[in-house]
Amino acid sequence: MNDSWVRHETIFVGRVQGVGFRATAQNIARRYPVVGFVQNQPDGSVRLLIEGDPETCRQVVYHIADQMEEFIAERKTESSDATGEFVSFDIRT
Repeated sequence: MNDSWVRHETIFVGRVQGVGFRATAQNIARRYPVVGFVQNQPDGSVRLLIEGDPETCRQVVYHIADQMEEFIAERKTESSDATGEFVSFDIRT
């Protein structure tokens, strides 16, 4: 992590569970210099939490949204300071 990194938390809402969303998100995120995780939520949404350069984080979210657009009804992203707590990008259950 460096000083310019941010934390992006995006919630994807729609038919986003059971369609390979997490695996797709992981495949995309691992192509970029970001860390964090993707996780199904009890309400049927998917949570993506990534840390990286601000523009890179935006690109990851855009790429996932573009790839999975047919399943996404809504997405909400919040940004904050990076914590440096992650060392890789993973799927959480």
